[in-house]
Amino acid sequence: MLEKLLIEKNISSIGFDLDNTLLDTDPYYIRVKDAVFKEFVDTYFDGNDKETIVEKLADAADFRYKHEHRHGLKPTLIFDECYSTISDTFPNILDDRVDAILEKHTKDFYKKSPDLYPEAIEFLNILTEMDNVKHIFGATDAQEEWSRIKVEYILKSTNLSKFPYFSTDLKVRKNPTWWLSVFSNLHVKPENILIVGDNYYTDVYSSLLAGVKHAVWVNRYGKSIDEFGEYPLPEHAEVMVVRSIDEILKL
Repeated sequence: MLEKLLIEKNISSIGFDLDNTLLDTDPYYIRVKDAVFKEFVDTYFDGNDKETIVEKLADAADFRYKHEHRHGLKPTLIFDECYSTISDTFPNILDDRVDAILEKHTKDFYKKSPDLYPEAIEFLNILTEMDNVKHIFGATDAQEEWSRIKVEYILKSTNLSKFPYFSTDLKVRKNPTWWLSVFSNLHVKPENILIVGDNYYTDVYSSLLAGVKHAVWVNRYGKSIDEFGEYPLPEHAEVMVVRSIDEILKL
């Protein structure tokens, strides 16, 4: 079904966001942030309300993350995100112990890749068997070195012989100009590309503004597309909505 769809829509290249599209990144973030908040609370607080304080910090971090994700803002580095959450919530009790806690739990965060979704492995392997798919590539907002580590892991875990990737710098998110530079490097016209990603703004909306005609929104959290009415789609655009990568095979 998918191969027929790609042929009908004249799609020869497929670009993937990495985090929370191919890679199960959110749980990886949450485990580290929760460890930071727990040790912070154990260090600075006594009594029976420790769990409540940890939950308060986790909720504050979650709110910050969802705001960034909703509006296509650049993700904050995890050390800075945890520090800002703690300092905004408890501005009067900071000292050198906070930095030590943060360093302990975040220093190796960007030295390994989050796990691939099992269905992503299967999906990428199926794509390698499709003769009409000429390019399979990654497009990510993460910093270059972490992106390289993720791509090496993807190549080791799948049948892909190559997986070119493009990453933004630390100050810029994916935008139409950036997408056009990606397409130029690939020597592929945007109308012949399918973009797959979980962030409606940076993956779907911005690539469609760059001339892509077809995008898949991996809507893992069941949001309504109506929530993004402030980002009107171009007339030519088609957005296909799935809850997970494997559902693309049924399109």
